[in-house]
Amino acid sequence: IADLTGELMRLAIGRISDGELEYAKMICGFVRDIYKELTLLVPDMEENSDMKKKMETMLQSVIKIEN
Repeated sequence: IADLTGELMRLAIGRISDGELEYAKMICGFVRDIYKELTLLVPDMEENSDMKKKMETMLQSVIKIEN
C-alpha cells in the first residue's frame, strides 16, 4: 500500500502538470484517506519499524501533491 501511494503521488503530479487539477485532487484525497486509516494501526508499532518510516514517506507524498 505504501508503494501504491508513492505511485499515486507521481500520477497526481503528472496530472497537475497536464492541467487536470480535479483529477489530481481526487488522487490526493484518496492518498490522504489511506494515510488516515493507516495511522490507526501505526501507533501500536515499534518506533523503528519499517511501516513507521513508510508512513512518514506517505505523509510527504500527500504534502507534495497538495503543494
